[in-house]
Parts: sequence; C-alpha cells; structure tokens
Amino acid sequence: MSSSVIRIDGSDGGGQLIRTALTLSLATGKPFVAERIRARSEPGGLTPALLACVRAAQAVSGAGVEGAQAGSPTLSFEPGPLRAGHYLFDAGPAGAVSRLVQVLAVPLGLAGSPSTLKLTGLTHRAGAPVMPFLSLLWLPVLRELGHDLEVELGAAGYGAEAGGEVTVTVRKAGTPSAVDRRSRGTLREARVLSTVSNLPFEVAGRQSERALQRLREAGIHAEADNLPVRAPRSKGSCCLVFGAFERGRAGFASLGAEEGDAEACAEEAVEAFVGFMRTRGAVDEHLADQLLVPLALAAAGLQGPGKPVSRLAAPRATEHVVATASLIARFLDVEVAVLAAPEGPEAEIRVAPSEEGLVAALRSRGREI
Repeated sequence: MSSSVIRIDGSDGGGQLIRTALTLSLATGKPFVAERIRARSEPGGLTPALLACVRAAQAVSGAGVEGAQAGSPTLSFEPGPLRAGHYLFDAGPAGAVSRLVQVLAVPLGLAGSPSTLKLTGLTHRAGAPVMPFLSLLWLPVLRELGHDLEVELGAAGYGAEAGGEVTVTVRKAGTPSAVDRRSRGTLREARVLSTVSNLPFEVAGRQSERALQRLREAGIHAEADNLPVRAPRSKGSCCLVFGAFERGRAGFASLGAEEGDAEACAEEAVEAFVGFMRTRGAVDEHLADQLLVPLALAAAGLQGPGKPVSRLAAPRATEHVVATASLIARFLDVEVAVLAAPEGPEAEIRVAPSEEGLVAALRSRGREI
C-alpha cells in the first residue's frame, strides 16, 4: 500500500467513521487503514453490516482490501478506479439499505457513466435513515449539488426478517451549486407520512391522526398521507413528520412493530419535530451530518469547474459531525468549520475549499491574490 495511506483511529466515531472513510476513499482514490475499529463497543471490530459496505465499496472500485472479516479490528482499503455498472448488494444482517446508498451513490456519480444498484436488507431500521427520509430530505439537497439520483423503494424491510428492496439509479454528477441553509425562513409545509406493512391499514390512520393532533396542540398545521407499503418478509409501521421551510428541511421518523405501537410511534416523531421547531436550525442534525461529505466533494472541485462554499445551520453539532469534519480534512483540500451560534446551542457548519486550495485555484485562473 502507498506510503501516503491515511491512517484512522477507528475507535472514534464507530461505524459512521468507517462508512465515511469508504465514501471519501472511493471518491478521491486515496487508500486508508483503519485501526482499533469500534474498540469502545462490545463486541468490537467490523460488524456484518459494516462488512457489507466494505465489500460493496470493493466491488465498485476493484479495491485491494485486507481485514475484511467480521470482528476484524483493522481494515486496509486501497481503491482502484470507480467502475460504473449494474450491481446487486445485500446490506447484511441488521444492515440498513440507506447506509449502502450513502456510501456508494455519491462516488459513483463521479464515475462518468450510469450505474444501477439493486439493494436488499432493512429499509426501516432504528438508528439509520429510513428510505422515505432519503427521498424527501436528503435527495433534494443532493440534486442541488449536481447529483442525478433516483431512489425507488420496491419493498419494505423491518426487523430481523428484513426483505426490503431498493433500486438506485446513478447518473453522472453535474456542476454543483452552493447550498445555503443558514436561515430556514417560514414553515411552508408540514406533513405526516404514515406507512404500514403487513399490519391493519387502520394503524396508519391512527398514527397520522395522533400525529396531527399533537402538531395542532403545538400550533402547527399539517397534512397527512396514509400509505400501505409492500413487505414480502416482515411487518412494521413508520411515522415520518417533516417540514419544508423557505430555505430548509427537517424530518423525524419513528418505527412501530405491532398494532399497539401506533400512537407511541406518532408521538415520538412529533416530539422530535416540535423540539426542532424550538431551535433556529435550518436542517435537522441528522441531515446535516449526512450532507457533509457531498458538500465537501463539491467544495473540493471533484465534480468539475467551481468550488462552491456551502453553509448549514443545525440545532447542534453532534459528535458524528465533528468526527466527520475531521476525517474530511484528511482526504480533501477542504475545510469544514463547525461554529457555535452566538446564542443558544445551535451550530453553523461551513464547508469551503481550504485557504491553500483556494489560492491555488485563483492562481490557476490568472486572478490576483
């Protein structure tokens, strides 16, 4: 492996750090070695879900990999050129399909030719973005950044049985625009998306009815959509409460496993949304985290001419955001500044070419420094 290999302490940031390193490595062609992977967890090392991401990243790049075994505390990853194509991947036991989408889709947009990903596994998993979150909140910002992606949910997958099916179409990424989400403006629309799979359809109605009631009590008018979603091997429900502002988006999902979970599921999602409304954030903290790498790749100029500076206002800077910002600086000539707001817990995140990189870019265009 090259002497310029990037070495990562895998005990900080957990699985998110490894997934982010895979995405950055695919996009930049830079190899990395992660050590002490999940050393603070029990059991530590690569989980089967992380291993599924490693193997998928290996397949789309012909990477040289060492340590790709469940439980391994060390991973060496040296990517080759990205290879557009048609792929079938499983997210692994307890693996979220959305994590595979976020690891693979953005780098494959840099490959120059279209790709199709057929992904199976959990589409609705606690602690990971549910697929409707990606479609309604993550994808619109990715399109602003020049990414031409389509994500189709063919079947839902919940719990140990999984069985979810997702198709992702990735086309060549275009020129990105700057994303400015420092001020969200007024709330233009609040919606409740209540879905059920292999549960009585009235569960969806109970979820949305309780969610709308709680939102009204908080002074928020919303509309609801109740939908059945095919699931061949599992059952469950999802309540996603999301808002579209003049210049921002935020969404919060909660999952249910049984008929009796409907009201609690709705209240959990509404509580999180109402809590967000009390802040000055323009995007929710999870969306902010998930946007950092695409914003950084745009600022680094990997999508063609232009290195846009983007800004986000989040309710707070999570540990994931801080760890991701630090890792990005190891792979890209980009600065991710996480700034505390003058008042309150909110944070502003600024993603921009590093000062050195900006100077070089200006000189290459014949401009005075």
